[in-house]
Amino acid sequence: MDTQRRSSCLGGAGLVGQNLVARLKDRGYRNIIVLDKHPTNVDILRRIQPDITVEQVDLSLSGRLDATLRGRRHRRHAAGPDRGQ
Repeated sequence: MDTQRRSSCLGGAGLVGQNLVARLKDRGYRNIIVLDKHPTNVDILRRIQPDITVEQVDLSLSGRLDATLRGRRHRRHAAGPDRGQ
């Protein structure tokens, strides 16, 4: 397994995503970017995982998803339904 490849986790600051990120790190992944639109979750993840990149972004905005995921071979999806929040 090539743990130095760039990995991404969509919705990675929520409950499922935070646990997924911890497991990825336990397995040796180091170049991780997390994208999440909820500012409170983003702030929490930045505090508990200061060595990964966490971006607050609404992926429904045109072009944002493609630009962010370009060049990332490993992609995980942990985002839940929006529910208007």
